[in-house]
Amino acid sequence: MLSRALHCCSPRAGAIAVVATILAGMVSAQSRSSGTEWLTPDVEARLLFTGRHLRGAMAVQEVKSGTIVSALDSDGPVLPLSVVKLFTAAIYLEHRGALPTGSAGDPGALVTYGSDDAGRQLALNLRHALGSATLLRDLERFGFPRCHRGVTDCTTLTPDAGDAEWANAMSLGETDFRATPRGLSHFLRIIGNGGAAPGEGGGRAMRPETARLLQSAMIDTVHFGTARGIRDRLGVKGQIGGKTGSGPGGARLLDGIFAGIVFDRANIARYTVLTYVRSGGLGGGPRRRFRRTWQLYLLSSKKN
Repeated sequence: MLSRALHCCSPRAGAIAVVATILAGMVSAQSRSSGTEWLTPDVEARLLFTGRHLRGAMAVQEVKSGTIVSALDSDGPVLPLSVVKLFTAAIYLEHRGALPTGSAGDPGALVTYGSDDAGRQLALNLRHALGSATLLRDLERFGFPRCHRGVTDCTTLTPDAGDAEWANAMSLGETDFRATPRGLSHFLRIIGNGGAAPGEGGGRAMRPETARLLQSAMIDTVHFGTARGIRDRLGVKGQIGGKTGSGPGGARLLDGIFAGIVFDRANIARYTVLTYVRSGGLGGGPRRRFRRTWQLYLLSSKKN
């Protein structure tokens, strides 16, 4: 039950439990008759949180079109937490051919198992080998430029910042980044789009090979790593890959995040799913109407 997941275990369990409810809706066998009263997924998202005493945010978005399927406070500030390890892994994969041997890392393991120390070390190796300016340019391509007036998703990292600040920011995601669910979803769409930036004329934000390897690492996170709890939720209809996180360190009650991509049975990226639960949440269970609505919106024949 969602309530049990939110009360026990790690704080990221709350965010994963919300995703589990969404995925349960995708495989629901129920269908809507013309006379059946129902709610939109956007309203259902709010009910899932506020109706069950959860505090947080979410965004479910189509990868190709960018259409927001469901959102709750999707433009509000959140901590990216360990989702930034996807940034670090992406930068490594973009430049690994030009890196010295001593800068080698295992981005797959970094994403799948989420070692903070490995993330810090890889971030420092990249900074020392490539320079801060290169990392900042890559972050800008990913949708996180240097912060300035009017920008909601950005980084406050500078070339003058110390190594410890860079290492913690690029591995923990608790400082030096300003993020929203919509902004993090934008980055996930880049990965799902094979490295192409969303929108007309968006150009290429990362190489196709980088995007493919990140997709694989995110799928491994669900199959073998920190998001195993939702591994089989889509059944034969597809699979999901993602990255979990919790923090900030030292807080009495930690927040939990899940950033994922839903793939159909042909392994085509269809949706991004970003859920953020503040302070661990209080609980609540999946509801039949919620499952029915997600089934209609995310797995309807019109969208297949």
